Amino acid sequence: MKISFIIGFVFLTISQFIFAQSGAVVLDFNHHQNNLLLGKLTQSATSVHTGFKPLVVQQLDSLSTDSVLYKASTDKLLPRSWYKSWFWRKLRYEDFATATTEKYNIRVNPLLRYEIGTEKVLNEKLLINTRGVKVDGSIGSKFAFSTSFYENQATYPQYIDTFAYQFGVIPGQGSPKLFGAQGHDFSRAEGYISFAPYKWLSLQLGQGRNFIGEGYRSMILSDNTFPYPYLRFNLGSGKWQLQALYTEFTDFLDKSKEGRVWHYSYHYKRHASMTYLSYKPTTKLELGLFEGIMWLTTDTAKSIYNKIPPSFFSPIPLLRTLNYGLQEDQNVLLGLQGKYSPFRNLNIY
Repeated sequence: MKISFIIGFVFLTISQFIFAQSGAVVLDFNHHQNNLLLGKLTQSATSVHTGFKPLVVQQLDSLSTDSVLYKASTDKLLPRSWYKSWFWRKLRYEDFATATTEKYNIRVNPLLRYEIGTEKVLNEKLLINTRGVKVDGSIGSKFAFSTSFYENQATYPQYIDTFAYQFGVIPGQGSPKLFGAQGHDFSRAEGYISFAPYKWLSLQLGQGRNFIGEGYRSMILSDNTFPYPYLRFNLGSGKWQLQALYTEFTDFLDKSKEGRVWHYSYHYKRHASMTYLSYKPTTKLELGLFEGIMWLTTDTAKSIYNKIPPSFFSPIPLLRTLNYGLQEDQNVLLGLQGKYSPFRNLNIY
């Protein structure tokens, strides 16, 4: 049995919780924050479709995310002089720097994380050190944007080390470089621009991750991946909603290993297009139909791209499956999912 002790200091500003009135803002939350939000949506018995995440502000039916994700009562455990100080306000409530007018709103925040500990069985030091910056904001009520960059050094427990050395990637982070005797050095950049001209239509172009399904992981599309470029649109409101996603994934096929160092001669690209049609006849029930295709656009022998067919961009569910079938070179995935909320504190999916 492996026992680890961790002491961590995490300085992440609250800016990701506080939003302007722009309906185009994308709620790029982590799983804990999403659970808080989804719990409030269930208790409120709203008509919001939750099968495709991240959600966009315009989908929330005017629900305030601030009151959901942050409870001021937690500060009552601290001395009053502490949680009223400038440092604590910047850490918990306020943006580090802002520029706000009637036409636009820009926020800049540092992203810092530091954890240090020891794995008792092997007597190994564990470390996570992250530095980054995030800039986001909105222009008017229909445009929003966000960009962030993270630089990391980490020394992980043995089971993560084993995975990284075997496959040449940090789970959910991508390809690392060596850091010290046993550590990993890796970075990540994410961002998006979003446009929501109407309540029933929004479009996003970005570099990030998406999630289709319910729960912590999904058999349809999980977010335990390295950020990838994508184009996404959301169409519909009320009982029906259609979402389409067009992406380009990276596949580390052509690689070699010398000791603990991986070498990559070529990063193959895997193009995918997905549609998700959801139907919510009542506030308690949501049904979803998923179609995803991983296109054969890379020639692994010659390292070149084949042409992307026009049907790649089709937003009509099942049209591509009817056209190509299940036995062609394209990798087709079909899925159904449902979520039922019999009570305001229970979801079954």
